[in-house]
Amino acid sequence: MKYAKILGRYAISTNPPDTAVIDMRPTGNIRDNPELLAKLGFYPLVKTEGPDEGDYRAVYTLTDGQVIQSWEAYTPAPAVHRYSKLKVVQALIGMDKLGTFYAALDTNARAMWDACSLLDSSDPFFQSLSGGMITALGITEAQFQGIMEGCVI
Repeated sequence: MKYAKILGRYAISTNPPDTAVIDMRPTGNIRDNPELLAKLGFYPLVKTEGPDEGDYRAVYTLTDGQVIQSWEAYTPAPAVHRYSKLKVVQALIGMDKLGTFYAALDTNARAMWDACSLLDSSDPFFQSLSGGMITALGITEAQFQGIMEGCVI
């Protein structure tokens, strides 16, 4: 039987200690003693099979002296990437497109570009910049993604 301690709604520990201080006394050989494990918050783990399709995450609850695993649907947070502006500039120089890129920036965008050293994919500035970059440089979305992959920090 596997025992687990709930650490949070989505996290458990399945590694009970071999020894612990229980009821103010050092106690050993507790891994096979359900009563002692329960005093430390470890209960039998009842695992369930998750859905085959979709985005689901395991949820843990303590019910009737057992840690019960269930599943809930969720939307994963979009991946956020950080890019080095220096690497982007180097990539544009390598494509002989740096001048074209700068020419496409308006005064505000150029000031923001000059002020930054890192680009964050979740930043509205980056999102507007990427669309303009694709258009100004005459490249595809796939080419843009390839350039940016080489600039990830």
